[in-house]
Amino acid sequence: MKIIKLISCFMVISLLATLICSCVKTPPDQKTIVEFSNLTVLEVYSNSDSGNHAQEYPLWSSEKVLDHVDPSAPEKYTVKFNGTKYIGDYQDSYVAYGASYISHEYSVDDIKFTINADTGELTSFRHTKNPYPQYNTHGEAECRKIADEFAGKHIDVSNYKVTADFTAELNRYKFTYDRMIGQLQTSEYLTVTVDTSGNIISFTSSMLNSLKNVVNVVYDEEKVIDAIENKLKSIYKDVGNYEGYEVEGFFITKLKDGGYGFFYSVAAEFERIDLGDGTYYRPSTLINLLVKGSTTKLAN
Repeated sequence: MKIIKLISCFMVISLLATLICSCVKTPPDQKTIVEFSNLTVLEVYSNSDSGNHAQEYPLWSSEKVLDHVDPSAPEKYTVKFNGTKYIGDYQDSYVAYGASYISHEYSVDDIKFTINADTGELTSFRHTKNPYPQYNTHGEAECRKIADEFAGKHIDVSNYKVTADFTAELNRYKFTYDRMIGQLQTSEYLTVTVDTSGNIISFTSSMLNSLKNVVNVVYDEEKVIDAIENKLKSIYKDVGNYEGYEVEGFFITKLKDGGYGFFYSVAAEFERIDLGDGTYYRPSTLINLLVKGSTTKLAN
């Protein structure tokens, strides 16, 4: 009897503990810190040369990144943009480098738009021909206000770095909203193009709000570079004219499995070739790499 009572008490306590734990959830706006250690470097894609190449991250393989037909994509899709409904016909699919989802592209008349294949969310929209009358009444400040209002429906504009580019022949301002973590570039961005008559011509986005709760990224740059160098040495171990590499760019992104990774674009360089007229060129191969090995912890 005592054993049965003890077991019963244990079961009640366990049940109460489960109920209490199920009620305590991490707030959706809880700030986190990402730390990189135990690094693994995967080759994502490269142009062909005599190195030992492999596409080691399937989501960013050439088959996914290049335009292709996805049988699972709906033949037609309906979206609403600036209060107007559009029904587009499926064109093709692709994955942008650094993205954790496939994009499906649709078109209707002089309009193209894309959706996130996982969520159905509208991720880009553009007029291939400007349908609006041109009065050229808006300067950069007025266009920026329009762009900020649009962007504010999707992101907290105050947390993004904004740059403006003006295309004179089209009378358009393009505003780019980049999510930065300190000085570190991320895969999150939004662009809004506004003509000088105050009309939104297009927007594009990638990975919006996927890193909004990350307040810091901790990593040893020297160890990351060492891991990249070791990866390149393994790729070119049998290539006698390989000399080194240059980093073309990198950013942090959130991966499909919920972890984080650095996307690096590097140019592998080889011995220069003398053209015999006093000039030479140095062959190179562009290689994309994914550096994995992240953990997260709650920020204080």
